[in-house]
Amino acid sequence: MWAAQYYKFKHPRRWCTSGGLGTMGYGLPTAMGVAAAFPDRLVVNIDGDG
Repeated sequence: MWAAQYYKFKHPRRWCTSGGLGTMGYGLPTAMGVAAAFPDRLVVNIDGDG
């Protein structure tokens, strides 16, 4: 969640998050779903370990 504090968003509704609830395995499937839904857009998944 710290990455969201520093990323400069240019457009609304471009951020998918688990809400900081500590869910495991959220990022990759979400990024894959977003990429499938919007194949013409760049999708970035930022993951971390602990």
